Amino acid sequence: MIVYMLMFQIMTNIMTISLPYFCNWVLGTYNDGTTQMILSAVGKAPLGFGVFILWPLVKKFGKRKVMIVGFLIAACAEGLCLTNPSSMPVMLAGSMIYAMGFLPSYVYTALMADTLDYIEYDRKIRADGLTASLFTIVMTISVGIGQGIFNMGLTQSGYEAPHLVSEGIYNVQNAATKGFITFAYIAVPLICLGVMALIMIFLNVENKLPEIHKQLNARRKAEAEARGEVYVSPEEKAAAEEAQQAEEAERRRIEELKARCAKKGLNFEDEEAKYQAKLAAKQKKAR
Repeated sequence: MIVYMLMFQIMTNIMTISLPYFCNWVLGTYNDGTTQMILSAVGKAPLGFGVFILWPLVKKFGKRKVMIVGFLIAACAEGLCLTNPSSMPVMLAGSMIYAMGFLPSYVYTALMADTLDYIEYDRKIRADGLTASLFTIVMTISVGIGQGIFNMGLTQSGYEAPHLVSEGIYNVQNAATKGFITFAYIAVPLICLGVMALIMIFLNVENKLPEIHKQLNARRKAEAEARGEVYVSPEEKAAAEEAQQAEEAERRRIEELKARCAKKGLNFEDEEAKYQAKLAAKQKKAR
């Protein structure tokens, strides 16, 4: 997972840094005021509604499979963009497909929790603190690595700072610079996505979770009993907390209904009966 996080962060940083350069020198013209806005707004639009279909897919197929398929879709989208990186329609189509494929990357935090459970199961220690520290280190150094790679590429390819060559017209970059910027914004993600999908293929922790959780609960129960304590499993604790929250919400609902009835001169029993009837119909429909 650390290798995955490093790859993910470096890729994200290089894409972020190279975006304005790509829009200024490859896809559009320098400081035109529209290219980057259109690419960012339209290309990333699927992320908004995509989140609503992500978790149902994860629950049906599992985190690892959804991430693998998503990364491959995103890689194919980057391949589409490479066919004509100076075409706005091609870039918009590719960016929208990429956004949908890249959406499962946000599931990796949940997969990290599964990995921590496996470490506890296998090594009998919790590595939450160490993992958080490593994650912070990775996020920090990836910024420097991404910026270093991109700036070195610009320098080696002969990048020229923007300057006016005539009234309202800026200079253009040479073919090598345009090629490197395209490589940074499109090809780097394509390569990284392929590697990340490969990493996910070998990360089969999710398949072992039922047995891992069973063993961990048994181990924790034995340790609690050895200390003379009553063990409550995470599932039981979550269920108890959920029941408590539901009870508190119901208490507040009744109080609010009573206050509304008193204010408007309504009969509380009648209003409560209406509510319960609507609730029963809603539950029947859900079933």
